Amino acid sequence: MRSSRIILLVAFTIFASCSDDKSISEREYGGVPYPYRHYDDAVNFLYGVNADHPDITSVEYIGTSVRGQAIAALVISSGETEGKPRVRLTGSIHGNEYISGEILFKFIDYLMSEYGINLRITELLEERCIVIIPILNPDGHESGRRYNANNVDLNRNFPFYRDSPRSSYQGKAAFDQPESRAMRDYSGKDFHLSITFHSGEVIVNLPFDYGKSRDILPNENRLLWELGRIYADSGTVHIFKENPDIYRYADRGVINGGDWYVVDGSLQDWSYMEAGCIDMTVEVARSSPPTQEGIEEVFLYNRDSLLAYIEAAGNGVWGKVIDENRDPIEGVSIKRTGVEDFAVYTDRNGYFMRLLETDCSTTYLHFFKEGYTAKSIEVHNKSEIPVTLER
Repeated sequence: MRSSRIILLVAFTIFASCSDDKSISEREYGGVPYPYRHYDDAVNFLYGVNADHPDITSVEYIGTSVRGQAIAALVISSGETEGKPRVRLTGSIHGNEYISGEILFKFIDYLMSEYGINLRITELLEERCIVIIPILNPDGHESGRRYNANNVDLNRNFPFYRDSPRSSYQGKAAFDQPESRAMRDYSGKDFHLSITFHSGEVIVNLPFDYGKSRDILPNENRLLWELGRIYADSGTVHIFKENPDIYRYADRGVINGGDWYVVDGSLQDWSYMEAGCIDMTVEVARSSPPTQEGIEEVFLYNRDSLLAYIEAAGNGVWGKVIDENRDPIEGVSIKRTGVEDFAVYTDRNGYFMRLLETDCSTTYLHFFKEGYTAKSIEVHNKSEIPVTLER
């Protein structure tokens, strides 16, 4: 779990092929306003990182948009990756919320510039697997629209968890849009902690979105709030007071989503309910700043929060599940006693990571997969747990 290798998967969306090498200030981009990057700038950034770090980077493709624009991943690896906490950071699920993706490009630059120099960053990248998806909605981003090219809000295109009819802007069914399917298929059940970034407000929004906390509350609400507090208190809480109306309803900038307003089909609710990944929605600015200085300011508000949040992915227990022949078992469901709405799963190599509150010294985990004898084990926080299941 604490090996010397890091994969930093930097996933971001590519809109069209490169046509020239002009800088962003020398072009007009239709829906993409200056100073935010368009397709060729994203491509140049991707291959620029790869050129500067050829020993630890490679390029992957994870899916396409409605218009066939490729969603790409920059893989950064410096050693063994098995058993590490995996963190996913996503921006621009709403295409016109440019700052939500731009701060992630800046975060990538920051990590790359500090790796091998800054001890905190170096250790972080050696002990985590990070996936950054700065632009999930390339068609909306290119046209300056919230929705994708089918006029669907991607953050309403995940499963519903209450009896509610779908509107046309939510899609006809969950995952009927290629971008949300790409997120589902790429993420699988492999991530442990994540954030989806937005703009329009400044707030840390926790599951559940689909109901108010007085009616429906996550079993892991205490853990969610600890993680929300870590993010808010590590660098951004001082700007929450800019909107007293929102600040009044939140607790120092943190809120369960439905207590702000109710949303069906959000990425964060699906991540929690089905993917075994605790996801938060972080609104980083009330609007996208029109200057590089403004973008830098928003990034700096969030930089230390991002670092603390990624570090928090190591708060829990980890291990490997094998059978009596010592072969790894994939897809084992792991639940904490008393928690029915959240499970993590072993990956194809049998590894798992289960987040816990920092003040939880011991708890019981229940390991289950059809065809094997289930097992409950007492575990101690921040420790490695080897598990054997028999057929």
